[in-house]
Amino acid sequence: MKNYNTRAMTIVEVMSVIAIIGVLVTLVTYVAAQAQRRSRDAKRKSDLAMIALGLQARYEAQTCSDRGYYPDSTPSAVGAWVDATKLTDSLVRDVSCGQSLGLIPTDPRPPANGSGYGYSLSREEGGVALSRKHFRLAAKLEKTPTRQEQTQLDTMMISWTSSFRGAALPVDSTTGECLYNYLIGN
Repeated sequence: MKNYNTRAMTIVEVMSVIAIIGVLVTLVTYVAAQAQRRSRDAKRKSDLAMIALGLQARYEAQTCSDRGYYPDSTPSAVGAWVDATKLTDSLVRDVSCGQSLGLIPTDPRPPANGSGYGYSLSREEGGVALSRKHFRLAAKLEKTPTRQEQTQLDTMMISWTSSFRGAALPVDSTTGECLYNYLIGN
């Protein structure tokens, strides 16, 4: 007579193990994706800080004919938002003012609208001599701003547009969503 007392896993046990492995894989994937987003956001903040340092060095350069002013990448840059990579001629190639940066950094994962990093200058209006004396750099972080961060952004933009005559943040024409949610400047 054959002995049928061999021990094997039932189908329910196998399905339970597969379900547990599936949950663990999902959690690890989610955590890794969050870490990648945080890493890209940290790089964006670091890039903007580096561009700001280059702008400040260019502003203070003794050899520049326009010392005491931030570079306007194009004539339309004063009072408007432009792509920060347009600063390449002013911060990288302009040897008369000294090389402020070796390279203008770009967004690690540019948004679908291609805006990357934004740059805006203050402008003169109503006899107030603010033109090119102040700047803002902007990026779109992947992290959704908290209510406090959004309030700070709104306050900064009110100050930028009213006190410095800077341009309002650009908005995507199809979604109505603001193209940037993080600002730095002087």
